[in-house]
Amino acid sequence: MKSRSFALAALLSAGCYEAHAQSAAPADAATTSAQPRAIFGTGTLVTERTVPLAFERSGTLRTLDADVGAIVERGAVLAALADEDTRLAVARDRAAVSTERAALARVRADEALSQQRLHIASRESSRSDRLFATGGTAELEHDRTRDAIALGQLELASLRAQRPAIFARIEQAQARAELARVLSERDRIVAPVRARVLRSELAAGAFVGAGQPVVQLAPVGAELASVWVHESELSSLRVGARATLTLRDAAHTRFDGVVVRVRPEADTRTHEVRVDVRPSTLPPIVVFGLRIDAEIERRP
Repeated sequence: MKSRSFALAALLSAGCYEAHAQSAAPADAATTSAQPRAIFGTGTLVTERTVPLAFERSGTLRTLDADVGAIVERGAVLAALADEDTRLAVARDRAAVSTERAALARVRADEALSQQRLHIASRESSRSDRLFATGGTAELEHDRTRDAIALGQLELASLRAQRPAIFARIEQAQARAELARVLSERDRIVAPVRARVLRSELAAGAFVGAGQPVVQLAPVGAELASVWVHESELSSLRVGARATLTLRDAAHTRFDGVVVRVRPEADTRTHEVRVDVRPSTLPPIVVFGLRIDAEIERRP
């Protein structure tokens, strides 16, 4: 009798366990299906690298063409100092080069004239030699023709001796002109890479010191959406996950991105972790620091 009671109790217990297991499975499935497919976070648009640009000397800012958020091409002139003194120095040194080259041309012309005179003197000396041999000319006249040749040779040698000094002065003038040109180029700020303008706080007419940042650039391709999500989502994040970013601008501009970095250190106050998302495209003009809403693909 007791054995039948125990068997019946065992069967009832097994039935209840099976019923509980069957009822629990749909609940787990419902929980899994209820889990959102995306991880939501907020952040700002930042840049990985910045390029501060400054002048090497102090002066008055003559022009500034750098709108914050706009893209500037490599080689574009972004700012320039008032450079009247530098331009005068360039003109002066170029004029010095022209002067020395003119002196060289004059010496070469004098050499050609001296060579022609020497040729004439040689011809006259030959004629004088023949006449002197036959008694057709006096000894004094014969000596004069010989002296003309000697003087012509000395004059030609003197002119040729001036060449090295003139060449040296030309090189010096060219070096000064090149230095003045380089200094004049340093009075301009040129974009070294294709970039977005990150900061540009001065205006034309402002006085800037040597080394004082005038424009700060962010190279195109270095933009990041720095997004913060709750630390409980850390296990669901992965590098390479796709993301949709929405700017909090008037048009609520949306664009795609890819997770490039997950920083596991959580903020102790907010319990959030930082996720860096690389935007695949951006509007022509954006402002860094603008707030962004992000939807990040959850790890499958």
